[in-house]
Amino acid sequence: MMLKIPEKTIERLCLYSRILSLMESEDRVSVSSYEIGEKADILDTQVRKDLSLFGQFGVTGKGYKIKNLKGKIEEIIGKDSIWKIAVIGVGNLGSALLAYPGFKKGCFKITLAFDSDPSKIGQKIEGVEIHDIEEIEKFLKKNKIKIGIIATPQEEAQKAANRLIRAGIKALLNFAPASISVPSDIKIIDIDLTARLETLAFFLTHK
Repeated sequence: MMLKIPEKTIERLCLYSRILSLMESEDRVSVSSYEIGEKADILDTQVRKDLSLFGQFGVTGKGYKIKNLKGKIEEIIGKDSIWKIAVIGVGNLGSALLAYPGFKKGCFKITLAFDSDPSKIGQKIEGVEIHDIEEIEKFLKKNKIKIGIIATPQEEAQKAANRLIRAGIKALLNFAPASISVPSDIKIIDIDLTARLETLAFFLTHK
């Protein structure tokens, strides 16, 4: 049964993982909740509360072993597995995602890309071949991909989501500026770059 963990807690766990990775690269051995909280800009009590939802990882008065805690958090959030990803829409944004070096060394691998433009089909970007969107169900089911990225124009976003879901996708990252309807068992996260920029504009206007 899936744990009922607040999404904000999961976001903080991902932040803790990055902080611990940096500390590990600096040859640190142990860390306190205060230090993690300071790096994450939150209270140390919140750090301890988040971690306590999943067990007891530290020793009172001695903190946490960085390597052990990092491994436990990566296991909790799924970073101990390799997640294959498919991208629909290989325009400017989709091409940039395929070229992003972070996908080459982490646990997330973009392995398939799809587009409806005949001039793009068959091309490769960073070793990933672009396939005809009409073949998406065949390729996704064969490769057992569970995460999809939507980078299509706004008017194509819902259709792209429907195709991905029919092919077995259970989680979607949507970069299209569109509201997408999905079944209750599908997790979708919207990344609206324009809305984020408008937030920054509001901050600068009213600071």
